[in-house]
Amino acid sequence: MPLPTMNQLRQLLAPHPAPCLSVYMPTHRTMPDNQQDHILYKNLLRQLEDGLRQQYPARDFQELILQFQQLTDNVLFWANALDGLAVLGCPDTFQVFTLPRRVDSLAVVAESFHVKPLLRMLQTADRFHVLCLSNERVKLYEASRYSIEEIDLSGTPLSLTEGLSPALEQGRTGNTGLDDRSNVRHAEDRANMRQLDQARFFPLVDRVVLERFSHPTQMPVVLACLPEFQSEFRKGSHNPHLAEEGINQHPFSMSPQELQEAAWKVMQQRYQQRLTALVDNFQVARARQQASDDLTEVAAGAVIGRVGVLLVDADQHVPGRFDRNTGQIQPGEFSQPGVDDLLDDVAEMVLQRDGQVVVMPSDRMPTRTGLAAVYRY
Repeated sequence: MPLPTMNQLRQLLAPHPAPCLSVYMPTHRTMPDNQQDHILYKNLLRQLEDGLRQQYPARDFQELILQFQQLTDNVLFWANALDGLAVLGCPDTFQVFTLPRRVDSLAVVAESFHVKPLLRMLQTADRFHVLCLSNERVKLYEASRYSIEEIDLSGTPLSLTEGLSPALEQGRTGNTGLDDRSNVRHAEDRANMRQLDQARFFPLVDRVVLERFSHPTQMPVVLACLPEFQSEFRKGSHNPHLAEEGINQHPFSMSPQELQEAAWKVMQQRYQQRLTALVDNFQVARARQQASDDLTEVAAGAVIGRVGVLLVDADQHVPGRFDRNTGQIQPGEFSQPGVDDLLDDVAEMVLQRDGQVVVMPSDRMPTRTGLAAVYRY
């Protein structure tokens, strides 16, 4: 199963016909631990069925539940698990994601999907691009502290052969029939042409990555290449998202996991600095009466689009019901019909109103209420 993407998260945040069923659970990569995973999953499905019977006693959702049940006895599926699982379904969509980090067990029947665990994985606070470069190849990855996934560059001009001069390509095709002295001159010409092609190719890569990836996502870029290419690429780069430090190795001799680990070492300090800046901005805004950690107040502000930045505790849950029209909240228990995590509901609303949501580790949160909001006005 694939890792979730930001486009898929946006699709899940869009309006869907109720009920929206969300299942999260920790899983195991190896035996014998993973032999118990499907049992936990069955128990969570029973919770979903109980919730459906309580909230929709007169409706039949057997077809929807059947999609969840089909995973139960799929031996190959459970044998290829990672550290977590997310299964989300409603009458018009069904998504299954394996997750590279542990999540808490949760089964929710609500009017919208529970997305906070996915949001934590996908938020830009710890996501970045890894640009792998040589004088002959280019690859681009989207990565985080937990995962890495290659981006399909088909349809973009990011291949060296498309930028090479015809003379250099001709020189690559077999014996030229020249004598030794001519071959030396020809080799020198080829070297000069390679430098010329590199001088054209690197700016092309920089422009395409900036326009098609960095600018739309605002994510930083870690450059992975040999030291001599680092200096040449940076000298002509116009990408303000290019990280100052890079990976000074031949990237195509590294596995994706090695790239991810090396890139996270580059990004970790920047990530911590960004979290510190977000907390500092909240404290300054609160001193000016432009921020709040009161859930009732923030929920009402989220509905009218007042929240510009929302910090959410990754590990805290506040059960209750959220009115998406008025912003009013009602405390509850997760065992009750229609109850979801209010922090998740408010985060969804902020995203739908084009605000920024950052799911933060508990020990970095500036409040104890589970959220911290900075207002636009």
